[in-house]
Amino acid sequence: MTEKIYELKDSGLVFPDATVLKTSGEDLGRLLVVESNKLLFPESSSNLEAAKELKSELSEMQTASQDTTYEPTLDKVRRFGIQSGAEDVVSLILDRFVKICREKRAQGMNFTPGVQYNHYRVTDHGMEVTFGDYGLFFATLAEAAQDSAYKRHLIKEGLRILGRKDGFFVNPPATNTVVECKDGLLFVKRGNTAEYPYMLHQVAAGHHYPEQTYKPDTKVIELDTLIGYQILTEVGIDISKQPEHLKSILDSMRFNGVAYSTGSKLIGTEKAEILSAARLELTAEQIWDSIQTAASHKWETQQLMAVPQQYIGHVLGATLDSSKKFEGFQQEEVKIFGVERGSLGKDLNSFSRWVPVGVAGLLMHLGTSAYEPYLPQSWK
Repeated sequence: MTEKIYELKDSGLVFPDATVLKTSGEDLGRLLVVESNKLLFPESSSNLEAAKELKSELSEMQTASQDTTYEPTLDKVRRFGIQSGAEDVVSLILDRFVKICREKRAQGMNFTPGVQYNHYRVTDHGMEVTFGDYGLFFATLAEAAQDSAYKRHLIKEGLRILGRKDGFFVNPPATNTVVECKDGLLFVKRGNTAEYPYMLHQVAAGHHYPEQTYKPDTKVIELDTLIGYQILTEVGIDISKQPEHLKSILDSMRFNGVAYSTGSKLIGTEKAEILSAARLELTAEQIWDSIQTAASHKWETQQLMAVPQQYIGHVLGATLDSSKKFEGFQQEEVKIFGVERGSLGKDLNSFSRWVPVGVAGLLMHLGTSAYEPYLPQSWK
């Protein structure tokens, strides 16, 4: 069993796919940007302009990786801060980044570097973050989920050089929002995404770009508004033309904890996701039509599903055990929009057919007691 990156104490609920901190600060609804030199590239950890420059350098490496003889060097990234004695581990991480670029290109996946928030720690005042990069997330946390020896090495070197087990890992905290509409709870079958393709997830879940949300004067990011904009962007609603939808989301917003993925066959990415729930006053058909006509990332959503409350248990019973053949849903249980293209996917890091923390977000919102008859023994 692979060593864990995070030592989680006082956890609220432990699911097979995720551990959830129920009480993780007085105000879960904020991110706080902090400075730290206990990270992979400390000079860009709280400097957004430097983080953008690092993104540019990684993008150039991604382009150069098309040459099969290309090998990255430290010259382009030294100015972002490389701790004494860390040259070898940083070189290894860059090698892994080039490897991932080649793999995702071969799989036809839309994967690019990009400035993201990076999970630092949870305190009584909220989640502290620095600036990280999506490409380095794949080169460290996601890659370590597939290679236990690599994970152990990064943990060992992080403790030795930085004094943190997670120091060389990049972990962009995602927001994972259960969205309810007029027809029930919404979830999606994902498309050919870089993370967890063809699995089930929330209709609004993903990372946030500091270029759009960060205010240097306060170093505080209010998550309720950020999530509201994310939901409406992902379903293709123009906020300037329909501001009432943002109001309904903010009025109904609820924060349910922070989930860290754990894993099944492998002790997984331990990726952090802030769990929340909100309501959108539209029908599922209206939302699907909006996604198809106006959503910028519509390719990520292969199918949209709306599940009335009384059928949630049946859906969970059909999807929480990935070792069993998926038989599909009864049409009276789920409204399904989109064309079926292949079965639901599986992932080594998931006991279920859900993105690991996706079902944790759903159960934290609904509560588990009413659904115990539908849960596999391992989930009870």
